[in-house]
Parts: sequence; structure tokens; C-alpha cells
Amino acid sequence: MSRSTVPAAAEELGLPPRESKQDRRFRRLFFALLALVYFLPFPFLLPINNPNENVRVYMTMALVEHGTFRIDTSVARHGWTNDMAKVPPAAQRATSDGTPKTDAFYSVKSPGVSYLGVPAYAAFLATEKLRGAAIPSPTAPVAVREDFLRRAVWWLRIGAVQLPCFLFLLFFERFLRRFAPDPSLRYSAVVACGLGTNYLAYALLFASHALFAATAFTAFALVTAARLDRTHLGRLPTFRGALLAGLFAGLITLTDYQGFLLSVLVALYALCVYWRPKHLVGLALGGILPALLMMLFHARAFGSPFTPGHKFCETPEFAQKHAQGFYGFSATPDWNVFGRLSASFTYGFFGTSSFMWLALPAILFLLVRPRALLRGRGVRRLAVFVATLMMAALFLALSAANNWRGGWTVGPRLLGAAPPFFAFLVAWGAARIARNRRKSRFLVRASVGGLAAAAVLQSGLLGVLCNTVPEDVARPVADLAIPLVRYGFVPHTLLEPLGLPRVGFALVLGALGLLAILPIFRKNRDERWPVLVARILFAASFFVLGAAPAFAPSFRGEPARTDAKGALHYFVGIWEPKGLDARALLLARHANASVRKAGDGAEFATSASDPATPEPRCLPRRLATVERALGFDGDADRHNTEADQRGCP
Repeated sequence: MSRSTVPAAAEELGLPPRESKQDRRFRRLFFALLALVYFLPFPFLLPINNPNENVRVYMTMALVEHGTFRIDTSVARHGWTNDMAKVPPAAQRATSDGTPKTDAFYSVKSPGVSYLGVPAYAAFLATEKLRGAAIPSPTAPVAVREDFLRRAVWWLRIGAVQLPCFLFLLFFERFLRRFAPDPSLRYSAVVACGLGTNYLAYALLFASHALFAATAFTAFALVTAARLDRTHLGRLPTFRGALLAGLFAGLITLTDYQGFLLSVLVALYALCVYWRPKHLVGLALGGILPALLMMLFHARAFGSPFTPGHKFCETPEFAQKHAQGFYGFSATPDWNVFGRLSASFTYGFFGTSSFMWLALPAILFLLVRPRALLRGRGVRRLAVFVATLMMAALFLALSAANNWRGGWTVGPRLLGAAPPFFAFLVAWGAARIARNRRKSRFLVRASVGGLAAAAVLQSGLLGVLCNTVPEDVARPVADLAIPLVRYGFVPHTLLEPLGLPRVGFALVLGALGLLAILPIFRKNRDERWPVLVARILFAASFFVLGAAPAFAPSFRGEPARTDAKGALHYFVGIWEPKGLDARALLLARHANASVRKAGDGAEFATSASDPATPEPRCLPRRLATVERALGFDGDADRHNTEADQRGCP
């Protein structure tokens, strides 16, 4: 059906008018900047690289290299990692040739991400073969094995996670057009979801959490779109649509085990549209493939298609936790945990992304008018209700888990599915509030845009720097991310092979900043310049309000902010790439410096490599200041003493 023949009732869907050239240019600019953020940075610290990633990398390597789920060879080559299952001989399947069995190592994680990485890793090995390189043996030099692992992870992240997560944000923006026709609100929601939560940090990691969000919301969106099309546009559900809905519903659990509850809820939601026999067949066929892939992994690794690897956890602490209740879940939620998962400024979902608090008005609006759910005009409200129900189920389930925080993490990593659902609720609620209220529309746009920009500061900056944060860091942005940026610590980037790592990271930071403010500065058709200026000023106040939690004092039950200095010191010691930060550069200049008398009698330290360039004699004082901020107190004292001997103020 062409746009010109869409019935008048479709206007109730909030379908936007045909895009103008200005709208298309803005969208292309927006996603071009977003691509810089999603494909340039490569945060990787080998000594503490996320175990969630390591064990999945090992499994993908085993699948491609040996056609097995057993990761013993990868462990021998690249070292021990957490999150492994150790299966004793008694629990293994019998071998056909009668060879003696030994303890076998497998991934304890859901296998979906490792499956998805197979094409990317195969492509990586093909490039290695073209350049004459081979897979290193477990006895190869450590530097060779580390370099191989680093490059393999780079390929796996880009091909299996970063690209799908970026494409999902394009899909997310397109889906939001049916609920939030206002471009300012829509792009603010995309910014808040893709850059203002831990979705970004985990989209830059070969792990499940961002893909969990992408698969869960895609399944929900496919069913919602089909229901909207049937109710308002008269389009009948199709077998293909049912097949896709079933496929993505199954992929939720294949991607992340804790997605099982969401898979069930999405499947039940799909029955609102796909209830005819042929549609039910399509749903079943779509869900069979992920289920078979899951059962294949379980049967080969743990002896039963219905047994996950948690009962074989190799780490005693995790084995003990998973042995309690139902694989580590109790029968009732802990409301204290629920509150901390929600509101903590250190790792809480709303506490680390102030934008998401705006979802509460949408939920309240839904509860105030529940009768609309039973009417034809309540199609979108039913979608909002289902999204709210799915998130409530996820929060309550994780509040009943004994490992609810998940160790070192960026934000609430086990709530990985939450960002797009709550951003969707915000977009819908804001669109409802601003609808037909021209005088207050600019205020709604300002609040949404300002808090989205604050969320980028709260989570986006940290996400492009590192993908794991120690538990004793109270304010990751204030105590870790900002000091790292301030003193010149840059992650690996795609421009690093060209010798431009700083340029690559500068582009990432510039893109982050522009994406944060673009929805605020975008002039809408119904606005005049004074209204736009007022919106920008109001957005600035909301930005300050939303960013405040990132710098707030620690609360009772959370680690003290003073504890973070040790973590910062540790990160500096293992940072990659080395030699680009302020301390390293100052140390290099200081080590090569020679002292001479200037013509006016003042002392200068001058570089041996460039004797014509004088350096102030107080270089040790500057070095001591940087070292003190980074936790190198002993070195700072020594350089301060040297500065005193030189007579530096």
C-alpha cells in the first residue's frame, strides 16, 4: 500500500510525513557520527579482559579450528579465564574409540554469541593465511599469542557484535517513527539507548548483553508492527512475519540465558497477532532453530540437551552460588536488590542513565487509563503495557538472583535488554504529553534532549574507554573515565595501524559530543528561532540535573569514592596502548633531559633528542602533579623533591 493510499486512521499511528531533504541529511549525519562511535574504538586491556568475552572467544575458536565445543586448546594457548564449566569424565559422553577421558572445559555461557562469531573468526583466519601467518601453538612466545588474541577479538567484535548492534539502532529509530513522530524526541531516545546506557560498552565487546537487547526488542517490535499494520492499515499477518517473530523470540534465550522469561512473554504476545494455524506453525518453526542449537550445545558439552553448564562451574564461588535455589535464583525477589539495581548511582539502571527516569510518566499514563487497552485505539497502549511487563519481569527475576550484580561490570550488565525498552517508553510518553500542546512542546523536547545528553556523559564516555569496572569504584565517570581522558589515556582504535590512535579517539569523542547535542539543536518545523533558543537553555539545565549523579557523593551501602584511586592506578598500569598518556610522555622527556644554563642564567631541562627545544626546569613538578592524580604517590614525592632542589615554585 503506497503512502498516498494509507487510510486516515493511520494518522493515529503517528506515522511521520514523507521525509524532506533536510530530514534525510540530518538522519545520514546522525548515523554517520554514530558509526564513528561504534566502529572506531577498541577498548582492550588484556590482563583484565572481560571473562564474558574471553570464554565466548575460546568457544568460537574451538568451533572453527576443531569443530568442537570443548575449549581446552584455547585455554592452553591463551590462558585460564573465568566463566568456564569443568566437566568431569563421569559426566561426559562415551568416546567411540575408547580413549581415556579427562576433565573437559566448556563455556558456561549461552552459545548464541559464539555461534555468531564463527563467520567473523573464519574470515580472520583467512586473512591470517593470506599474510602467511599461522595459528600460534600453546608453546609460542607469549607476545605472539597475545597479539593473535588481540587481533582475533577485534575481528569478532566488529563482525559479530558491533555491526549487528549498530544496525539495530537504525531499526530502532525507524520503529520509533510509529510512536514518536517528533524527530527531536525520537533521536534523543536513540541517543539515550545507544550511547547513554551500558548498551554501548557491551556493543563494543564480544559478549551477549547488547545483543540481548537487540534480539529482545526486535522480537517485540516485529509483533507490535504486525499488530499495528493489521489494526490500522488492514494488512493481514503473514507466515513470514510469524516465522521471524518466532526466530527472534528464540534468539533471545540463545543469546542470553536470562532471556528465557522474555522469550516466553514475547511468544505469548505474538499470539495476539499470529493465532491462525499456519501462523502458529510459522512461530514454532522460527523458534525451533535457536532451540536446536541450544540443545546441541548442551548435549555435546554437558551430556543432556536440557542441562546448562552452570552446575559444572569451574570457579568454586560461582558453583556454590548456582547450586542455590534454581540455578542461583530464589523463589522471591529481594526488594533491597531491586532498589539498588534500579537507583544506585554506581551500577543502577536509572542511576547511571538519568534519561530513563522519564519512562515512569509513560507507565503512569498507561495505568491511569487501563480501559484503553481493551479498545481498538489501545493498540499502542497494549504494546507499551507488554514492554512494561517484560521489563518488570526482568527486574524482578534478577532481584531474586544471588549473583545479581555480576562482579566487575559497566552498569547493570544483567539488565542488558532494558535500554531500548525504556527508551521506547520515554519516546511514547513524551510524544503523548507533547501532542497538540504547542506551548509546552519545547519544554518536553528540552527535558528529553537534555537528559539524553547527560546520559551520554554518564555512560557513553565510559563505554568507549573500558568494558569492565571494579566493584570498589563508586562513580565510574568521575573517578575513572574523566581522569583517564584528562591525562591522555586513549584506547585502541581502528586508526592505530596507521599511527593515528589519538586522532581516532578524538573523532570518537567529537562524535559523542555532537550526537549528544544534535537532537537539542535540531530546529523543528513548528518552532521559531526564539523557541529553539529557549529549548536549548532549558536543555542545559536538564543536562546539569541529569549529570549530577555521576559526581554525587557515595551513599550508604556503596563503596566510598576515595577507594577508586587504587582502581585508577591499576588501570593506568595495564593500559593499552602504552606510551601515549601525559605521564608516559613526561617521563620520557624527563629521562632524556639534560640540564644547561640558559643565557639569562635560568636553568632549563632540554630534550636530548631535540636540544634546541628548552623545557622549563619545573618539569619534575608537572610530572609529580600528574603522578599524584594517578595514584603514583611514591614517584610523585621523589619528583617533588627533585623540583624543590631545582628551586621550582
